[in-house]
Amino acid sequence: SSFYKLASKIKPIIDSKISHNFLGNLNKIDIAEFEDWLKLLQKKLHTDESYLNHFKCFLLWLIKIVIKLISEMWDMKNIPIFHSTILKDLKNYNFSFATIEEDIRVETNDIPAKNNIINSETRFTLKIKKLQGFLTYYIENYNNIYSKRFKNLDLNRSKVVTHQVYIELARKIIQNGQIPCIVYEICDDKKGWIRIGWSSHSPDERMKWYLNKSFSPSLPPDMANIYYEMAKNGSKRQAQARFDMRVRYVFPTKGEALIMEEFLTIFRNRANNPSGYDLTINNEYNKIVGELFKRHIGGRFPSGSLNPKWRDVPPIPLADAILEGSEMNELESLFSVSAKTIRRRFRAYGYGVKDIYDLKDARAFLLKPIIIEGFKKGLNQKNFFKNCRNEGIGIFDRFKFVLNKFNDRGAFFRRMLDQIWDTSKHKEARHLVIADYILSVITRPDITPGDAEAELKKFIKFKYRGEFAQICNNAFGIDFRGKRDDLFKPIIEKLALENKNEPKIQLRIAIGLGICKENDPVDIRDRASHWVASYVKRNYGIRPRMLPQYLHPGLSEYSSLKHQVFKYMDDHPKAKPMEVKENMESMNIATIRGYVKLWRKENWEKIKAPLNPYDLIPKYIEKLGVDKEIKVLTIKFLETFQSRKKIGNRNLKGLVAAALYLACFVKEKSVSKMSLEKCVGVSSVTIRKRIKELMDCIDKNNFSKLPRDVPLKPQVFKYLNNHPSARVNEVINLFKEENEDTILRYYQEWRIKRRLK
Repeated sequence: SSFYKLASKIKPIIDSKISHNFLGNLNKIDIAEFEDWLKLLQKKLHTDESYLNHFKCFLLWLIKIVIKLISEMWDMKNIPIFHSTILKDLKNYNFSFATIEEDIRVETNDIPAKNNIINSETRFTLKIKKLQGFLTYYIENYNNIYSKRFKNLDLNRSKVVTHQVYIELARKIIQNGQIPCIVYEICDDKKGWIRIGWSSHSPDERMKWYLNKSFSPSLPPDMANIYYEMAKNGSKRQAQARFDMRVRYVFPTKGEALIMEEFLTIFRNRANNPSGYDLTINNEYNKIVGELFKRHIGGRFPSGSLNPKWRDVPPIPLADAILEGSEMNELESLFSVSAKTIRRRFRAYGYGVKDIYDLKDARAFLLKPIIIEGFKKGLNQKNFFKNCRNEGIGIFDRFKFVLNKFNDRGAFFRRMLDQIWDTSKHKEARHLVIADYILSVITRPDITPGDAEAELKKFIKFKYRGEFAQICNNAFGIDFRGKRDDLFKPIIEKLALENKNEPKIQLRIAIGLGICKENDPVDIRDRASHWVASYVKRNYGIRPRMLPQYLHPGLSEYSSLKHQVFKYMDDHPKAKPMEVKENMESMNIATIRGYVKLWRKENWEKIKAPLNPYDLIPKYIEKLGVDKEIKVLTIKFLETFQSRKKIGNRNLKGLVAAALYLACFVKEKSVSKMSLEKCVGVSSVTIRKRIKELMDCIDKNNFSKLPRDVPLKPQVFKYLNNHPSARVNEVINLFKEENEDTILRYYQEWRIKRRLK
């Protein structure tokens, strides 16, 4: 199409601030060429309606690219204004930042398809850098109930990067006697909308609840749209394929989960308005967006007024009063309510770490992020109290510092540690906190301790060199590598079982772990495969190929292609390579042909039926013209040899010829090796070797005369040294049973050596 040809003329550029290729360099086209293309484009747009629709689709896609470009290059304060302008100008086109709408389709191969424009993984991925930037921006620019609740929000703590990290964090919370509270997002892969929420149930149970609610026969008409969208899929299985449950954070307390849920809801619906929301983005699945606040601390959105039910004790003034060190009677006087009502508000706002929701529990909850911040900075108690005073937190100044007194601020601080982490020791509590951060940075299986420590140093100050390793040993009981291996062990075992029949199982595991890709260079794939092999050797003491059978002994042992070919050839010795290929999964005929050739070389006896050596003797006896005594003695020699060694097809004729020669020699029958060579069809060298083998097996004491053991060459040289003037015919007659050509060669060799001397 014309507009695509125009776009193809615009060469891509790569900016240092941008991670993708974008269209640019319009100045590469001269004015005349651009005007020609523009006239053609205008003509097509006025005459072809389908062409016009395609062009609108192309422009919407191009706007998406521009939005992404600007979002990465502009400051945060300018982006909301730009977003609102775009939404206003494109209100008639059903435009959404989340994704391209279903009715925007491209029916030509010239325009990128939807899946190539926006990748679903990057669409829903939460990046800490962007979250932190928005958090800072929101706190600086908004002064409302939510910005105050987000003041001490830590986005790096309790962060879930993999399913195994979630399991580990949840396991630690359960071991401490608490219930894990997850903050999740249900992502609609079709429309790009996101449902945000929290739950004290597991992700599977929470997703099951959504599905049961959506497919219940009596679904109320005023529910959030996510339930109706799930029901449109026709079945729970199809709904699960479309809606993906992603756990973002897991906390030990309800209050922390509530605050993170509020922040993620605002982040996913951020825009330039007084309350920080844009209802056009995710209102489809987060009904009125502020509904979750109305349930606990908010009122009618977006007025910001409190729910009348909670107006008597607002959450922020209540938190401020607690951090000032107010006692329960002071809180009753401040809000003019009973202690019972205040405890109910503690429960409603999630102000508690042990689900007790008394004053001590509320103090511990509100002090927890402040204490954690002190742990991250590496502050001792003295500096921590000084930092709290600078931040306007007066609770520690309510307790006069007197040494060795039960009610001093140091004792109060230790009681708060014990309430939160079940230990009153500063060092132990700090190690437990930093251990959670360590788990959150284990984002890949090959991360090294140095990389993890460098990542943590961005927001944690270690007190001394080697503290990172000590924290791992104290908190996990093993070093960092051991903990990392434990986290990824279930994934590696699952990949090993899934790829049990793969020839290069370690490479398939590495690709499944994300260490390398299918199209990576060979050296990268080799390093990834070597890492997997080292991991399996380190943790199981075996090779990766043996891991599936180690995990499930009932599995059949892996058979390589060579083993399969050899097994088939054992059952079909005369099979051709093409026949073997038809019964193998591998399509490499050259490899199969090589294995067939190797099998034939090692098992040639199975290919050719074995011969009976005794059936050959009568035929050779007849050709040589010797009597039956030779036959009897020949059979005797062969039986003696066979009793000690195995006779194979390869040695058969040579052994028969050697036995005939020995029998004739013992009976003094004149038979030369040359005549045997012609009769039997083997070389004289082979006959000589077989004679030596036979003589090693024969008891020489039973025979008065046997051939010499000394080779022919030394004997010829010895005779010529004693008779230098001997002629060649004389030497041949002396060794008449030997080959004349061999004797002639030895004679000439002796003459040459004599001349040289």
